[in-house]
Amino acid sequence: MNNKREHNRHSIMQFLSVADESGNDVIGNVLDISKSGMRVISELNSYPLGPNKKLLIEVLLEDGETQTYTVTAQAIWTKLDAEPDFCQIGFRFLKLPDDSDEFLQFIINND
Repeated sequence: MNNKREHNRHSIMQFLSVADESGNDVIGNVLDISKSGMRVISELNSYPLGPNKKLLIEVLLEDGETQTYTVTAQAIWTKLDAEPDFCQIGFRFLKLPDDSDEFLQFIINND
């Protein structure tokens, strides 16, 4: 198994919520992110691997407003977290916003 990452991961200290496309079902919060994907911590007991899904990433801005980005991603792994009521989900990005470099820089810089 090749564990080399294609892009550097950036740990996220602020609250970045991830929800399904409708925005009704919160999946969890981003732990780290790169151009290739993100790791999310979730209170869900499990999450289906495989199907491509549109996800909403909500960024809380300094003025209290939010900025929402839509990405298409695929869950490629899940594992139990050290905290028994949580699991971690690894998502691979399949489609980022057209301004993906600015999107990632914005998230990293607003952390």
